[in-house]
Amino acid sequence: MRPRRVRGCLCAPSGVAVDRICGRRERQLANRGQQHRQGEARFTIIIVDAVRPYAYEVNNILALPAGFGYRCRYRQRRVRVDRPVERLQGTDGLVILRCFEDARLFPVRKIHIETTRKVGDIVFVEYLLRDWIKLSSLVDERQRQIDRFNGLVAANLVERNEPGSDLRHLVFFGTDFCYFLDEWPASADEPTTDDERWGNLVDELRRIPIYHEYDFLKVVQLTDERQRHASVIDGDGYRLRPMGTYELEMLQRRHVLGSDDWAMSGNRLIRLLMNERDYRPIEDTFSVSARYDLFRYRFQTTSDRVRKHSFLLLRNEPRTRSYDREVEPATSPPGGAPRIVEQIPDVVIPTVIDRTRGQMVVLASRAALAILLVALYAAPGTLLGAAGRGGLHPPFGQTTISQLALILLVLVLTGSFDAFLRALTARLR
Repeated sequence: MRPRRVRGCLCAPSGVAVDRICGRRERQLANRGQQHRQGEARFTIIIVDAVRPYAYEVNNILALPAGFGYRCRYRQRRVRVDRPVERLQGTDGLVILRCFEDARLFPVRKIHIETTRKVGDIVFVEYLLRDWIKLSSLVDERQRQIDRFNGLVAANLVERNEPGSDLRHLVFFGTDFCYFLDEWPASADEPTTDDERWGNLVDELRRIPIYHEYDFLKVVQLTDERQRHASVIDGDGYRLRPMGTYELEMLQRRHVLGSDDWAMSGNRLIRLLMNERDYRPIEDTFSVSARYDLFRYRFQTTSDRVRKHSFLLLRNEPRTRSYDREVEPATSPPGGAPRIVEQIPDVVIPTVIDRTRGQMVVLASRAALAILLVALYAAPGTLLGAAGRGGLHPPFGQTTISQLALILLVLVLTGSFDAFLRALTARLR
């Protein structure tokens, strides 16, 4: 629960008034921290260090829409929670990115802890992604927000957050340190959409050295051939239907080491990889050389199962693909050191291929028809006897009816019955 709103906390004209109110805020925050320690309220803080390979997980955390599930894992010694660790389950939380070089903290995204499990000395935490943190679109204003956030977090850590050194505890119960952002003075450049919130976060994270020359990706939307948005099943991913055509819209943004006026980035290929048993690609590769772009992939679902968990992969790779770090002198800044290019981890988009109600009705009708055809094939005399008692005299014998039932049964079981009916109708016309 957020603290009670106090007007004028950050925009009162009097510096004394600001100090009083902000001091009151700090006391409220301390009281809430005491409540957390006493078990009256719980809010989970998860810190991700911006070091390889953990830094790249942020791309997945930022890329997916709200409602998607994500899993992190930490060694037991990194988790500061009274045993058992299952106490994390059911709590709201916040993901924070920590720059290892200067120990600066960046709020990334709100989450909700679904499940926790300890296996050996590893703690697995599965959570649902919620809203992106709302930072100002103005750089100076955003810097003040980040400074304020770092001050609140530092005052509630049980250890010193020293630059260039590890934090011992990365998962712990704390406070929703972003409460003040909702009361920050509004401006004309305030982000109003998820895409704008994502863009402001990415623009701030680019200052961390590990994200130089790094492509951040975001799923904008996934729509079918009728422009209907695919729904998100909590924790499982996008819900798709078999034999459907879909369009995936993606937003890409990259920041370079040099100034914004310097040369373009090197060419990359951003591919949409998919399981050929579940999907058939239509447009699955885009060549990207700019620092920001909007592109669309198109594909079809081909799975004929009633329900199947699957996924899509977004892979970003240089024109000359290599899994090892390599140097590209042609893209080096004038007079500067060559840039290091390495493979960027894939962005995983979970999906569930599930039939609609109409498709389930068709499936049930096919099943009923298949049962009837099996009965006709096995005992055609029963049908002829029933028809005779009803005054009907079919022009076919038992052998012919059995053979026709077998042919139609094969068509139904192979999924070709609909195509057979369409072809027959067209021929009769």
